[in-house]
Amino acid sequence: MTPQYHLLSGWICTPKVWGPLLTLLNLPSGSFRIWNWRETPRFSSDSIVIAHSLGVLRTLAVLQKDTVRKAVLISGCLRFPAPEQVLRSMKLLARKSPEKLRDDFSAAAFAPEKVPSTDLFELPQEDAGSGLDYLRDADATSFFGRIETPLTIFHGLNDRIIPFGNALPGSRPIEAGHMLPYTQPELIVRTL
Repeated sequence: MTPQYHLLSGWICTPKVWGPLLTLLNLPSGSFRIWNWRETPRFSSDSIVIAHSLGVLRTLAVLQKDTVRKAVLISGCLRFPAPEQVLRSMKLLARKSPEKLRDDFSAAAFAPEKVPSTDLFELPQEDAGSGLDYLRDADATSFFGRIETPLTIFHGLNDRIIPFGNALPGSRPIEAGHMLPYTQPELIVRTL
């Protein structure tokens, strides 16, 4: 029986970010779910979870209480490293010019590579700041060491969103930027 796969997206990432990984996994219809950054996920004990960026923080919040078969955490942190002032500026820009914030964020997320497509990120104006509020408030430092789920953790050495110095403990360094699910899907598949 194929386990249920749960893919948890990073802030403003569309499901298309998971396209290269899903192509390589070739999962049967109905055996996976993509959760967006606005949703609080629910897993069963036989689930395999693959989470990216903000999705890592959402996953860690669930894993402090529940155990799954395996979790692959990509480009995540225990607490988002941006100062409150930076997050406030981003929220202001989200209200004034969501397209500019989306474009600036996507350029930093894909650095050092170029952004392959603008449809990989979406910044809905009506809730643009909610993900930033979550990033400001989420903190997994107090319970990370007690998580019982087997974890595989990757982080790009050239990550401009969450610098490697802020990566989750136990992160495997990868010569890449922040968008490993899109740029390095074969790496993730090999761990499954």
